[in-house]
Amino acid sequence: MEIQSKLIKLGNYGCYFLSLLHQTNTPDSKILELYDYFVKKGFMDEECFIKDPVSIMKYLTGNNYTVEKTTSLPTDYEFAVYYWYNPTTKLHHFTLKDWDSLGNSNTRINGRIESYRIYRKKI
Repeated sequence: MEIQSKLIKLGNYGCYFLSLLHQTNTPDSKILELYDYFVKKGFMDEECFIKDPVSIMKYLTGNNYTVEKTTSLPTDYEFAVYYWYNPTTKLHHFTLKDWDSLGNSNTRINGRIESYRIYRKKI
């Protein structure tokens, strides 16, 4: 896939992927390299659908994680990825608690949290 096609996919669908990279302090200069690697390994597809978040986190941090999809925040977790829904636009968007890959997305501002991806480090 050519670079412009990759950038379009990242811009349109990469919010969960970009949230994981931001959470792990991965430099922006690594985004395309990691996109290619994770697609090649099958950890995500070309439209940035995350198939194997545990393997992505292992690669980025060297640590083992568990990931749970839930509709409420538990009291014990390392971090959460928030999944937003805007009923007016019918759009979804992933963010971290205090970080949005789009800055101030309409979905986050005018939507509601539909679910969370809860990450816990395995001991």
